[in-house]
Amino acid sequence: MQKIKRSKIAIVAVLIFSMLAIYGSVPTVKAVSLDLAKDTISDSSPSSSGVTHTIVFDLGTALSQGEYVNFTFESGIVLTAATTTCPFNTTGSVVSAQVIRCTVDSGQTLASTTATSTIVVDAVNPATSNDYSVTISTHQTGGTEIESSEVKIYIIDEVTVTAHVPATLTFTIGTTTPDDTLNSQNFSGTSSPTSIPFGTLSTTEKLMGQVLSVSTNADDGFNVTVQQDGNLRSAGAADIDSFSTSSAVVWAAPTPNIDNENTWGHMGVTSDDSGVFTSNTYRGFDGVNALSIFSHNGPTNSTGTGTGTAIVGFKIQVSAMQEAGDYQNKLTYICTPTY
Repeated sequence: MQKIKRSKIAIVAVLIFSMLAIYGSVPTVKAVSLDLAKDTISDSSPSSSGVTHTIVFDLGTALSQGEYVNFTFESGIVLTAATTTCPFNTTGSVVSAQVIRCTVDSGQTLASTTATSTIVVDAVNPATSNDYSVTISTHQTGGTEIESSEVKIYIIDEVTVTAHVPATLTFTIGTTTPDDTLNSQNFSGTSSPTSIPFGTLSTTEKLMGQVLSVSTNADDGFNVTVQQDGNLRSAGAADIDSFSTSSAVVWAAPTPNIDNENTWGHMGVTSDDSGVFTSNTYRGFDGVNALSIFSHNGPTNSTGTGTGTAIVGFKIQVSAMQEAGDYQNKLTYICTPTY
């Protein structure tokens, strides 16, 4: 029996020496992995610059003075202009083009079992879409690896989202009645969308008007102007002149001069859009330029005075010297949106 046991021991020894001869020494155990590790990037599109890597990890083994954490970035991730914010009690340094290190400060430790973050900013992503690795490893002062984990980030092309919103514009002309007011004055009659009937004129001023409404999705809003095809005129070539043409001023009755027919009567324009006219001011047509009467600087839905609606008023006052006759002209509104 003793002889048999010695024979078995000899056989086992031979087998062990044979395996060592074939395979070499017994391999060492690789360092354990970190308890937690991840890298969140601020931008995953290829070649993007100014990218922030927020690396969160949880040590299984605490580090003491002089020990360190290496962050090894796969080739393609450019760190030339990168800056690093290391965990508390550690100091950052650049080891090589792809390796950043955080070393525990003198007399300090880097605790385990608590999630720790390291932020690397102003990195540049690889130009090619693919997965890339970042290896987080801890080391003793002599360089021996303690723990290590590899995390992945993925660089991928941006997704282009397209959509179209059609431009819209609705412009309407509404009516006013004697029950409606402008500048605290009632209108003298009822208008229609296509007619402003002043009726019989006298030396007493008359006010007529219309309501303008605009609905548009124009980003920079719109402007409404009005122009006339000439002064109100009769078949006999007499006309009713324009009120002050240089700027909007408070209404004033005509002061007739027998030698100047331009002073015998006039017509002016106003609106309740306070961005264009101040209260109770009027302006006349200059015979050349359209007159701005209503505007807004953004989209609107036909609501709100000076935003989506405006009352435009036309006032006429003549003197006893105004020539007799039936007078007429044509007005044209133009609404111009800016998209």
